[in-house]
Amino acid sequence: MKKFLYILPIIIVILTLGFNAKFDKMFESFDEFLADYPMYLDVTKRDKVENFKSDFQLVLLELDEKSYDTISEQYSKYDSLSAQKRSAFAKVVKYISEQGVKAIAFDFTYETLSDPEADKEFIGSLKAAQEKGVKIILGSKMMFDEISSKPEFDTPAIKGFEYGLINNAPNKNNIIRKPFLFVKYKDEMRYTLALKLYMEINNIKEVKYDERYLYLNDDKKLPIQYAKGQGLELAYYNIYYTMRFGDSHIFPISAIIDDKQRKEYTEDNYFISYDLNNNERSVFKDAVVFIGTSSPDDQDFVTYSLSQFEQGTAIVPGVHIHMSSFFSMLFGLDYDQMRENTLFYLTVIITLIFSILFIFIGPLKGLLAMMFGVFFTNAISWLLFVEKGYLFLPRKPIVGIIIGFLIIESYKFFFESREKKKIKGAFSMYISPALVQNIVKNPDQLKLGGEEKELTILFSDIANFTTLSEAIGAVKLVSLLNEYLTAMTDIIMEESGTLDKYIGDAVMAFWGAPVDDEKHSEKACRAAIRMIETLEKLKQDWKERDYPEFGIRIGLNTGNAIVGNMGAKKRFNYTVMGDTVNLASRLEGLNKAYGSTIMVSESTYLQNKDKFKFRELDLVKVKGKTQGVRVFQLLHFEPDENYEKGVAIFTEALEIYRAGNFAAALSKFKAVYEFIPGDTVTDTFVKRCELLSQEPPEEWDGIWTMKTK
Repeated sequence: MKKFLYILPIIIVILTLGFNAKFDKMFESFDEFLADYPMYLDVTKRDKVENFKSDFQLVLLELDEKSYDTISEQYSKYDSLSAQKRSAFAKVVKYISEQGVKAIAFDFTYETLSDPEADKEFIGSLKAAQEKGVKIILGSKMMFDEISSKPEFDTPAIKGFEYGLINNAPNKNNIIRKPFLFVKYKDEMRYTLALKLYMEINNIKEVKYDERYLYLNDDKKLPIQYAKGQGLELAYYNIYYTMRFGDSHIFPISAIIDDKQRKEYTEDNYFISYDLNNNERSVFKDAVVFIGTSSPDDQDFVTYSLSQFEQGTAIVPGVHIHMSSFFSMLFGLDYDQMRENTLFYLTVIITLIFSILFIFIGPLKGLLAMMFGVFFTNAISWLLFVEKGYLFLPRKPIVGIIIGFLIIESYKFFFESREKKKIKGAFSMYISPALVQNIVKNPDQLKLGGEEKELTILFSDIANFTTLSEAIGAVKLVSLLNEYLTAMTDIIMEESGTLDKYIGDAVMAFWGAPVDDEKHSEKACRAAIRMIETLEKLKQDWKERDYPEFGIRIGLNTGNAIVGNMGAKKRFNYTVMGDTVNLASRLEGLNKAYGSTIMVSESTYLQNKDKFKFRELDLVKVKGKTQGVRVFQLLHFEPDENYEKGVAIFTEALEIYRAGNFAAALSKFKAVYEFIPGDTVTDTFVKRCELLSQEPPEEWDGIWTMKTK
């Protein structure tokens, strides 16, 4: 089957091409982002715009809110706003044409007439400007019929002038990336406002085009994205620049129609500029003027392609897009884009190279190679654009790299996993799933050695097991033990513990290894409580089956221990060693002396005192220890009010006992029975105080020394 690995690259190429074809539309937004970012860097870092000079200037006259107020005041003789605007525009056209303007482009449509007097005034100003040699371009619109999806061009009401489409066409997510250059339906061709303006200024009567370029003349061509279907032809302009305030002169229309404002602008030299030879001249001398709106009421705002990277400039008036197109035609702020067939072959080559590479390297190196391939392909895309103005969208080859890595590594994993299954099969019956997974991932851990870690150790044992084993036969005993040990082991593993071993009827487990776990002591405590609760449920079932009942004792200790593979080179066991383990074992045995069920050390108590209910038991010196340790009872039930009162009295008695006043302590301990009748822990101290009262020790430090394990 490994031979199949070497033909996988070809299969991966086929899958990559199929995936890209199937989900091409889905990833359009991603492609656009990959295109937008280098465009943004190119505009902001190369500072090309500052060096652009021409023999004419760009001026934007905006119909803002202040201008609307001025128009309403000065042209109130007209009832309609349309008539008021046309009369105001007549004054604007007259003024700027007298200043020597070169061309005027209106980002407004004129599908209907308004007031006869206002229309006559406006049309007269346009004709007068034309007679002075001013190029006039009015706006028109194109609409799509919702049923037939066919374009419909409006019919201008004002005749005798050139018109350009002012539609702004969102490409994706309502973002303008590539504005129209022309729309052709059957034999009717309509140019956009910017292109028509450029053609008029340069005396271009018609243009030629193919699928990559629109040819303005022998020396000038614009890169386009061409689309065709159902008799409709469209050309989008590959533009990556949006006008900024510093690239043109911007004035409100009120600065011209209001004589007072115009005087202020003139006196403050706002209407003064300089030609290429740095000679002073009027801003409108040889200027190309765009007239548009920036009033919120007109709702002529668009989001442009670079806005996602710029704070506060995401939305601009639609007229800015027309100016940007015109500006790009002047100074070549456009880009070529890699052809689809070239991208197809490049995707095949890159996918093959990386797929073959993944075969011969491991998964980690493969992951690094994949990341490098993705980064490198993006870097090449960025460099080609910034240095050469050539757009290569890297998404398709990147998909090939990622698919190649996933398939090759999945295939290799399939065969390697068979070996890992053998390891799982050998160990999963004896140790925790976490340890099995750790060994599968790191087979080198199957060697001798250990490390010191903080762990929580659990020992549990059946009380009076010898008596139990004598009471029932061997077959019944084995069945009972198997049922009991299965239930206890399941709890340990469910609480992320590692089963160390069974010692006859005893269970040894630990938490905190092989996988690090900050909550190891908490999980161990919860496991101990669950073990007692589960045993109570088992007892009910055993009673119905005539099985004997028994209790268990559990000891828990938290501390540093050595954990690892211990034993001989050919046979070893993953286990724990150290004083922490020994103390846990001693605590399990101490339950018998105190009549408790779950005993924990002070270290375990301190890490969990706010999570579970505890009861301090004693300060005791176990066999093998030179110093006393505080031990606590972990309650496996929710204490009621009486129980808590009894524990409070017990705690007071314990302090008196440690102070050496055994008679007073005895009296206090007996008071516990009022609230906790038959308390076995209290029984221990009552007997001890009676003994110590009769035979007081010569020296007393409050520590009880155990003579046995």
